[in-house]
Amino acid sequence: MSTFADVLREGMLSLPHDLKAVLRVVEDPDLDDAGRVLACGTILHVLSGQNARHCEDSAETIGAFDGQMKEVRAHLGELMVVLDRAVDALPKTNFEGRTATECARDPEAATWLYDSVQEAIVERLELDEDAVVRALKSAGEIRGFLKQRL
Repeated sequence: MSTFADVLREGMLSLPHDLKAVLRVVEDPDLDDAGRVLACGTILHVLSGQNARHCEDSAETIGAFDGQMKEVRAHLGELMVVLDRAVDALPKTNFEGRTATECARDPEAATWLYDSVQEAIVERLELDEDAVVRALKSAGEIRGFLKQRL
């Protein structure tokens, strides 16, 4: 069973891969518009630095997700409502003048989104595992941060 810190470490280290997977979701013609807007909002949220899957390509990630969320919910308890509200707001996210809806519906905005993800992966999301482990020593502070937002 993963600990809360393990879940955070794994999530941070898989972020570049996960962003690529969410891009594939955005491009999925079988996904409804609301799902595509949510996926675009998620990407914009990560790109904006405010905080951060496609099943066939990431089955091992998706399979682990339920267990990871169980650990996160167990650790955060009632504070999870703050994160749930953040997820609800993802479709309304905008970054650098682009909205999630625009990125989901407009081919030019979708190209901008793809290019922005590629740039972020190369320039900002090359994470060193040792640095992540050091940063996670203060992971317990997240409860205080979330309590301020209740």
